[in-house]
Amino acid sequence: MEEKINKYVVLFLDFNNEEDVNLFFDICHNIFSDIINCNVLILYTKECQVDISTIKTLLKEKCGKECNNINFEILPFHSKFAQKSLYKNMISSFIQLPSNKDSKIRSFIQSLECNISYLQTDFKNKLIFDINAAQLKSILLNDYLPNIQNVQIQTHSRCNANCVFCPYVESWHYDNPGLMSDDLFYLILDELKPFANGINKGKFCPYLMQEPLIDKQIFKYIKSIYDFFPNTLVEISTNGIPLTQKVIDKMMNIFPERHHEIWISHHGINQKTLEHIMDINHDKSVKNIINLLKQADGQLNIKLRGAGLSKKQDIQYFTSKEYQDFWYKIFKEENINISNIDLDSFVFHDRAGTINRKERNANKNNYGVIRDINEENSFYCNRIDNWAHILYDGSYSICCMDYHKEIKLPKIQDIGLVDFVKSEHYLNLVNQVLGLKESPKNFICKRCSSPGG
Repeated sequence: MEEKINKYVVLFLDFNNEEDVNLFFDICHNIFSDIINCNVLILYTKECQVDISTIKTLLKEKCGKECNNINFEILPFHSKFAQKSLYKNMISSFIQLPSNKDSKIRSFIQSLECNISYLQTDFKNKLIFDINAAQLKSILLNDYLPNIQNVQIQTHSRCNANCVFCPYVESWHYDNPGLMSDDLFYLILDELKPFANGINKGKFCPYLMQEPLIDKQIFKYIKSIYDFFPNTLVEISTNGIPLTQKVIDKMMNIFPERHHEIWISHHGINQKTLEHIMDINHDKSVKNIINLLKQADGQLNIKLRGAGLSKKQDIQYFTSKEYQDFWYKIFKEENINISNIDLDSFVFHDRAGTINRKERNANKNNYGVIRDINEENSFYCNRIDNWAHILYDGSYSICCMDYHKEIKLPKIQDIGLVDFVKSEHYLNLVNQVLGLKESPKNFICKRCSSPGG
């Protein structure tokens, strides 16, 4: 007999008839007959066609004798408990999703650090959540916090490049330049402390829609990030131009032996393609990157990233093979140690339709609205509950696509992160993203062709 103490099994059900109830409790008998000291919370939906008294009677008949140590509690979906905060969202968003949504369900459950299994009958799409008592109590008491594992902070507003598929030069922060103060940066780190467990398993990006290495304070900030979250992965993404010898020396001083990744955007295979796409100096960029690779000598985790094909595949500057050949030729000629160097040739997209300028025909990459999001067409993106995004002025941001600050959110100076994720402002936004609440026709998530980033 397997013993599970202080565990809750939470079942979300909507029975169509009494036969369904009988079948279900036959399965329950097999599940719980060898478990003791377990609490089972059954939540039935408003569509349930069987009255509660019948369910309770059948529960007692089917499971009462052999499951004496099981405490069953039955509540309607619309009870005061089920209405609580994100708990309501969890139920109504993920109940009865068809099997082709399994990956989204699994991702969501994993973010809650729960186990998931399926009933292998007609109920195969009904989920069983195995949640420990502390988690369930936290959820029911409205103390549940989203599992933030990843962070992006915009320490300043500038970028020295002008990529054709990036809306930076049209962005809110381009038109409203600024620099994050030390006080604000350390306030943010303090506000992230309640999420330390997740962040230490995830990554921390001290950049957001700009170039991090032109911030003179960036390495001081990176050191502080490691001080607060010693096991997190610090990710830097640069266009290569700021990789001066001084910057490389600082990288070599701080990153080896630490969990890190250095992403270098080099969208080109020659001077013509790079300078057309990125509007930066080709020779300087290549020289700086080669210098970094030589000095790193396998000690840094470096990802060379090049986007030469649009996601719609109607615009192409170079192929993946051409990108690979370009770098391997340099590696050979410069005798570069390729340990811990990753080549990533990927497709570019339209940043949720935020590119409007005609210069270099940039606007031709826009897709427009690509999906409906409503109760019939559910949606999920981990940027809404696994990430925190904060602009240089302290404003919360929905994600890395909102270059124009379309979604108006408060500042962390005015409402701390824990209070923000429990606020109506945040919950309304979550409901719009998930499709539980009506959103504008041109809502940013409806235009996003690359959920997650």
